[in-house]
Amino acid sequence: MVENKKIKIAIISYPFLSFLGGAERYVEEMARGFEHNGVDVTIFSSWNLFWKEKRQTDATIIKIFNFPFTRRFKYYHEMFFNFFVYFLYRKKLRSFDLIIPQAPAAYFLLFDKYLKNKTVPVSYNSPWRRNQKEEKSIYENAFSVICINQACKENILKNYPHIDINKLVVFNEGVHVDKFYPRSTDEIVAMRQKYNIPINKLFLLTLQRMDSRKDLVTLANILINVAKAAPDIFVGIAGGGPDRDKVAVLVDDAGLNNLKMLGFIEENDLSSIYASADAFLSATWGQVALEAMACGVCTFVLNDHPACKENVCDLNLLLPCNQQSYHNILGVIVNRNLCNHYGKKGLEFILDNFKWDIITKKILNHYLQVK
Repeated sequence: MVENKKIKIAIISYPFLSFLGGAERYVEEMARGFEHNGVDVTIFSSWNLFWKEKRQTDATIIKIFNFPFTRRFKYYHEMFFNFFVYFLYRKKLRSFDLIIPQAPAAYFLLFDKYLKNKTVPVSYNSPWRRNQKEEKSIYENAFSVICINQACKENILKNYPHIDINKLVVFNEGVHVDKFYPRSTDEIVAMRQKYNIPINKLFLLTLQRMDSRKDLVTLANILINVAKAAPDIFVGIAGGGPDRDKVAVLVDDAGLNNLKMLGFIEENDLSSIYASADAFLSATWGQVALEAMACGVCTFVLNDHPACKENVCDLNLLLPCNQQSYHNILGVIVNRNLCNHYGKKGLEFILDNFKWDIITKKILNHYLQVK
């Protein structure tokens, strides 16, 4: 445990994603990691009607009103959230040792230089706004910038080459292994029965938010090809999102009995649905890939960018995003020994590198070294 009992940290969620639940989940899991290292954590978050999961953190949570036109007025909502949080809580913000906002929630850096030396925004991608001038200013004024992977760091440097490279630090997303872990045979059977997944077939699962950031057509065609080539493999597509219907049309047109849309998976079922699969395919490198690996499942990622090599247990699991990648998946999933080997190797990789308490400890050590 890091010796930092007196450190106080504020985590500020990205307001637009809070409306969907994604940001709240990320910041609360990060908060639990910091708490494990003996840190006082306060979360500033939009009020979210859709966040149903029981909170598992002792962090102080300050809820900010999230007005209902987020999608249409995204930019104005971001600005409202940022100014509201800053002007209402500026004295409280200044009392923290370290402030970790998700990057679009860090506008206060543009008009409060006092917070510059204690703010470390988290960047998922770049650019994240049409107004790149604001993004550039936020990164320039920050104490450091957390990039969730090497590819994110490279994008920032590509878009803003004059930013000090030493300011950009890579700390991957984490996963809570007390929530995502391998399940018993009885739990797996029960989960397959609940979602009408055949018990006697191999099961290839994909689960993610379906939106335009991902190449969903290629993903769907890979899964269709797997289902066509191997009728004894059940292929399930889970999740929601604005582009879900596009995938559903491709699945319906394929007309395959062993290829199904599973719909929305309940939060409490996530770990068990991952664990019930023989293999998992992620459209991009991200949180769902980590969660599936933590459940002991052989996990493929459709991203062969060199920067992703650090995030997988074996390079054979990084696949190019093209329809022919289904050959690689078939070659592994039908070889039970090899598939199980990759599942165990991935679990060990997660336990050694991606537990949230490990990630947050690295962030704390970075802060203590350079403050």
